[in-house]
Amino acid sequence: MQSLLLSLVAVVVTLASLLSGSTPSGPLSPVSADNWPSFRGVGTAGVSDATGLPTNWNPATGENIRWSVDLPGVSHSSPVIWGDQVLVSAAVGIDGDSQRVDGAGNATIDDDGEFEWRLLSFDRTDGSAQWSVTASAGRPRVRRHEKASHSNSTPATDGRYVIAIFASEGMFAFDMQGNQRWSVDLGVLDTGLYGEPSVQWGYAASPAIHGDRVYVQVDRHADSFVAAYDIGDGAEIWRTPRSEKNTWSTPLYYEHEGGALLVTNGGNYIRAYDPADGDEVWRFRDDAEVKVPSPFAADGKIILTGGYPQGRPVYAFDPTVAGEIDASSLAWRVPRGGPYTATPMAVDGLVYSVTDSGILSVYDLSDGAQVYRERLPGTFSASPVAADGKVFLASEDGSVYTLAIGREFELLAANDMGEPLFATPALVDNMIVMRTWGRLYGIANDGDDLVARGQSAR
Repeated sequence: MQSLLLSLVAVVVTLASLLSGSTPSGPLSPVSADNWPSFRGVGTAGVSDATGLPTNWNPATGENIRWSVDLPGVSHSSPVIWGDQVLVSAAVGIDGDSQRVDGAGNATIDDDGEFEWRLLSFDRTDGSAQWSVTASAGRPRVRRHEKASHSNSTPATDGRYVIAIFASEGMFAFDMQGNQRWSVDLGVLDTGLYGEPSVQWGYAASPAIHGDRVYVQVDRHADSFVAAYDIGDGAEIWRTPRSEKNTWSTPLYYEHEGGALLVTNGGNYIRAYDPADGDEVWRFRDDAEVKVPSPFAADGKIILTGGYPQGRPVYAFDPTVAGEIDASSLAWRVPRGGPYTATPMAVDGLVYSVTDSGILSVYDLSDGAQVYRERLPGTFSASPVAADGKVFLASEDGSVYTLAIGREFELLAANDMGEPLFATPALVDNMIVMRTWGRLYGIANDGDDLVARGQSAR
């Protein structure tokens, strides 16, 4: 089996002035170029209306680096942003060490010692630390994959609350000042190799927020479910059991003319639920192990892929279908070439998909026809994102490739970050916010006149 990277998801961010101890309230800031509120931004789409983003940068020389800060511990979760607030999560070894993350197999790692699961907030304008809170501390309740961390899930925010899932430690809600509001024990999230309960690879699905609800997908060795919780107090609103293989995919809340759907990837079925009550609306049989990519929507289509081995089909769904559907109900289907880990992305009528081994395939969003195919150097776990006429692809090897959006392959730059990249970048305003192995960066065109910051978040 190929390498599994549970770096899909999870980070949180939020912004709203609150009195300590009060209930977050008031108008929410609109989702805009200034906000990247969840895994891959709005609706897991990976696309922003940010402008003026740099094409080239260099941490070694400081070129276009507005700021950078050390991060404690190890986490594959991505940064999320609300206004000028950047939020990241981390699992920090209390005794100093923190989780070695390496290897290309599927070994299960049992880390010795205790950890702290933290949520940290930074100022987007200069990288200065705002606050750091510890949600939980102790020994991890489950083991992890050799390429995973103990903090894979990206948080989500709506400007009032930040919701963070720290795997089996639970789901936690904070206000924008870092005050904990509630927590929910989701149980032991022993996600791993299907049919082998002793093989635990760690959890990576991120929470999805819509309105006053938080949606969570939990696919594990037994008792899988999808559920909705009240964002104000964490009360469970509904829970729907799932008969599914282990997955690491984030659910998608999607509204269309016929109503709203909560769409989930799955090892047995791709399913859509009614987000009001959790009733299943439609399902599509797609039997595969190790589903990691998350669903996303573009131009009235819902796109899904993933599963072992890489190279499986890419599907585009009509969201208005109902019941158990088959291939005749699909908007289109690419028979092979889908990624194992990274979630594809659609922009300007094109679907960008990169496999773990660096094969970049671009399809026409209207019918799935292949536009071009190229190979990029390196291994990819982070998902592609796009804005300002550019696509950004971050590799585990430490390079971020900048491509021009278009029907022909045009590599604009290869930017060496100097250390591995597992988290998906965030694109806001005129800035790229990026998490490497041990640092958080604010990258902007005017950064070449500023010295990279060395402030520690420890």
